[in-house]
Amino acid sequence: MHKLDVWVAAWSLGGTFAALSALCGLAYMAFPDATFSFFRLIFHSTIPLLPVGISAASLAMGVVAAFIAGAVAGIVFAVIYNACLWHCKYTKSL
Repeated sequence: MHKLDVWVAAWSLGGTFAALSALCGLAYMAFPDATFSFFRLIFHSTIPLLPVGISAASLAMGVVAAFIAGAVAGIVFAVIYNACLWHCKYTKSL
């Protein structure tokens, strides 16, 4: 097993979150009713009613926020993964 590079994990997960956020926002801008219905199915109708529309600025802010959240999640994941890997390696659990 190999140690994960924290920054590679941060950029990879941040980029993934940003891409998914952009796709979701674009889908909502193009097909608001269908996209909203789809996500209400996934989240068991627990998401509240959304605003009437999404602007390009709010889409961009959402993509940036998703990137930051993904980058933080990637850092946390890589640090925990590497700590578990180190523990298993030195306690001969692997």
